Amino acid sequence: AGAGGTRRSPMSAAPAWWRQARGRLVIGTGVLLAASFLISQLAPAWSTWLYTAAALLGLIPIVRRAYAGATMGTPFSIETLMSIAAVGAIIIGAAPEAAVVVFLFATGELLEGIAASRARAGIEALMELVPRTAKRMNGSTIETVPVEDLVPCDLVMVRPGDRVPSDGEVREGQSDVNEAPVTGESVPVPKQPGSPVFAGSINADGELKVIISRAVADNTISRIIRAVEEAQAQKAPIARFIDGFSRWYTPAAIVLALVVVIGPPLLWNADWSTWVYRGLA
Repeated sequence: AGAGGTRRSPMSAAPAWWRQARGRLVIGTGVLLAASFLISQLAPAWSTWLYTAAALLGLIPIVRRAYAGATMGTPFSIETLMSIAAVGAIIIGAAPEAAVVVFLFATGELLEGIAASRARAGIEALMELVPRTAKRMNGSTIETVPVEDLVPCDLVMVRPGDRVPSDGEVREGQSDVNEAPVTGESVPVPKQPGSPVFAGSINADGELKVIISRAVADNTISRIIRAVEEAQAQKAPIARFIDGFSRWYTPAAIVLALVVVIGPPLLWNADWSTWVYRGLA
């Protein structure tokens, strides 16, 4: 509960992964893939149709993104490679391989999305630690104000059960403060005049008067949130290298695959179906 306010609702309530379109797509593709494998053991003739359906189902969003990338000036993308390989595999009768590759690709994207959602949820949880209002003291008068209105040197009252609205120092009172949500310290920390307190920590049993030392935009919670957001926005050196490498690798892979497909049949009269398969692989 906030000091003088109630806990705010999360910024966004993301549905569980299996309720999202991407999650349902992976589940549907996986079910068709498993059904195809079982049917292939009993009635092999029917399994090809199910494998094809599984591959096409998973290919729909991939082909859409490949087309969107091509129209926006990025024709050589991982989605382009996936689309060419899977569609080609279906055409030459390698639907099981196409279905498996598409399923693995979709699963990887789903896991990446889940990781990103958890990171966003962590940031939202940090934001929830800061109360919406604070009890600011003006002489003998106590007024409830938004925490955004607090400035350094303001004196606020933090009652038992309230969260500290921003970083500061205890002016009067003694109490144990639960700092676990902020610092991870599992044992409540005794506070007395002169002790520092952090935004989001919970006052346990005594009334404290706290001198604010940092505005809300610069308190401990806000700095943690900024650090996390900056870390997410910056790519690791290996990620930047891969981005640059892929600009050359993807078109080179397509050219090499094309050479593999047409080279041996034209030069040495090799079997077309064999080399089309190898080129797509």
